[in-house]
Amino acid sequence: MVDLFLSYARDERARASPLKEALERRGFRPFFDVERIDGGAEFPDVIDAAVKSAKAVIGVWSPHALSRPWVKRECRIGQLRGVLIPVAIDALSELEVPAEFFGTHYIDLRGFTGADDHEGFQQLLRSLDRLLERGGASGGDDRNLVQSAGTAEEDGAASYRIVVTFDEAVLGAVNRVKLADQTIDLKIPAGVDTGSRIRLRGLGPMVGGVKTNVIVEIEVTPDPGFRREGDDVRSDLSISLKEAMDGARIPVRAPGGFVMLTVPSNSNRGDVLRLRGKGVKDKGDLLVRIQLALPDRDNADLKALLRSWPGADSPPLRPTPSGG
Repeated sequence: MVDLFLSYARDERARASPLKEALERRGFRPFFDVERIDGGAEFPDVIDAAVKSAKAVIGVWSPHALSRPWVKRECRIGQLRGVLIPVAIDALSELEVPAEFFGTHYIDLRGFTGADDHEGFQQLLRSLDRLLERGGASGGDDRNLVQSAGTAEEDGAASYRIVVTFDEAVLGAVNRVKLADQTIDLKIPAGVDTGSRIRLRGLGPMVGGVKTNVIVEIEVTPDPGFRREGDDVRSDLSISLKEAMDGARIPVRAPGGFVMLTVPSNSNRGDVLRLRGKGVKDKGDLLVRIQLALPDRDNADLKALLRSWPGADSPPLRPTPSGG
């Protein structure tokens, strides 16, 4: 199994190389097509096995890359497996993002030439930490609390910051963290958000012979597959035309893992399906918005079927120009 699979347009290889090299410096083992394929091996078979086994699929997106069938297929596999992390090396308009990825958050990696301090690259590393459960940038099992400048509002209280994953913020967690010269189990309550604070009584510095408190501020790493609305979590699901018409049972990613979703027959783009209890633990729901994914290529059979359908020429309700 490889750590990472880099999905990119082959004629943009030189643009993807700085990302591959930066990830290797961080100790990752990215799959970078021909460099990881033995002589005599069947190219499609090796690619297929790699993308289906990789711990993370990084889609290197540009308008050109998203027009390539192989890139879309590889990223779609990563999306269905819940391991896709897209990065954009060019500006993307909504019309340039395929329907199956509509609403998927991507990391802005424009201008990246390999520098570790690039903001987008740092965001990518945080997303990989979450996905691969690497235990933070240090790579260990414990997480370091980062001490903030100054002190908290309480007199003498020390202020720290911790980065948690989206799943940890939604479901709650217990993280073993290093606090100054001690290690503690820090309980993250379900439902915290960026800016939330946790008070640890009596674990701060000595002031006047009395142990003060510690205030820990939460920073939640965004998840490219989810959007938080209060206690509810929203996501998008691309389905085929047949699945929309006939209905289907489809595995969908929820905070904490995959669950089965029943898509009713005659579903349409924009329909929202609710999975109760799959949002913030004990409080919220997962709201899944349906996206309709049509075949990528020219499909003569589908066109013939639509021409024979009596209602094919009936347009949906939409605004019309006034006047004239």
